[in-house]
Amino acid sequence: MPTVAWLVTASLVGTRLAVVLGFLPVISMKNIPSMVRAFLALGLTMVITPGVAGGPIPATLATLVLGIGAEVLMGVLIGGTLRLAYDSLSLAGQLMDGQTGQAAAVAFDPNMETTQGPLSLMASLLAGAVFLGADMHLEVLTIVADSFRLVPPGAVASPLEGALPWFDLSGEMMVVGFRLAAPTIGLIFLINMFVAAITKLAPQLNIYFSVGFILTIFGGELVWITALPHVLTQHQNFVRQAIETIPEVIGLAGGRGGG
Repeated sequence: MPTVAWLVTASLVGTRLAVVLGFLPVISMKNIPSMVRAFLALGLTMVITPGVAGGPIPATLATLVLGIGAEVLMGVLIGGTLRLAYDSLSLAGQLMDGQTGQAAAVAFDPNMETTQGPLSLMASLLAGAVFLGADMHLEVLTIVADSFRLVPPGAVASPLEGALPWFDLSGEMMVVGFRLAAPTIGLIFLINMFVAAITKLAPQLNIYFSVGFILTIFGGELVWITALPHVLTQHQNFVRQAIETIPEVIGLAGGRGGG
């Protein structure tokens, strides 16, 4: 028969896990049933809670609610750190869609509940495949399980301080997104310069609508496909860098100076 202390600890552990799973790539997709995430969070809670040192039983319901709220913030910090890096490839896809003239060919993506162009959608799917294929989801879950040792349930002291690494990571996310899209954007720039020069020399040909637009689309996609192995490698390295930052975020949120 579970004790009150065990139930309190399990509720705090489950809250942190459930929020992280809500951010975890692929698992957080909208077409994944909510019951799947709920049962996964419940199963992980049952496995992790016995090894977690339980704290004192909250004296009042308000104290318990505050503890659960702190665990929600901890889950947001962990999951948000991961998503900042993970979405860099999606940013690169949106930049390429705009430069190749495919921003108008947007479609609603029910998985992410966003409107994306074809290259951005492909980038999102490939990012998910790389994330699972490299077992990075297991690395994140391992770090989350270890987080209960570093910052026990109910011991989240400084959630705002835990968000400090986000400032640097957000800047890096923008830089990486532009760098991943750079080969395609560079080629599109050269094509536009070529078309502009020809149009200036022979404006009656109206070369942009007859040739330039086609060159922009197919040239951009050709470079994207050619650079894809390098792009995915760079994206994977950046996501892994963010995963390595998560323990620092946890330590700061727990008032331990970056664990």
